[in-house]
Amino acid sequence: MNRRPLTALLGLSILLCAAAWLPAGPLDPPGGAVSSTYKTLTEVEPRIPISLATTPGDADSLFRITSPGSYYLTGNITGVIGKHGIEIAAGEVTIDLNGFALSGVAGMGAFSGIIMSTGINQPNITIRNGTVRA
Repeated sequence: MNRRPLTALLGLSILLCAAAWLPAGPLDPPGGAVSSTYKTLTEVEPRIPISLATTPGDADSLFRITSPGSYYLTGNITGVIGKHGIEIAAGEVTIDLNGFALSGVAGMGAFSGIIMSTGINQPNITIRNGTVRA
């Protein structure tokens, strides 16, 4: 005699009985207005856009990063003769190019797209997701 169907039926019966005893929680939602449960990007990963307002440049760079943190581009950057594109003057910096490009200018006097300040200990510099080209 084949006992598999009987064993399967017995197992299914036990499972259904156990499911009837498990609490499912209240079906009535809590009172009050419904509010969102998502987190903003700033709460998940606080990042700073690279712009004149947040990373102002100096005499030899368009943008200058002076504090550790995570930075990102909001558009392409085209170089200027006599200036670097982005100067990093701090450690623990991540730059997400966001798929954008740092493009240099042709001719004499063009500086680097991204440069690290000399004489400063700058561990853990990460640059990702974009293009730096002459």
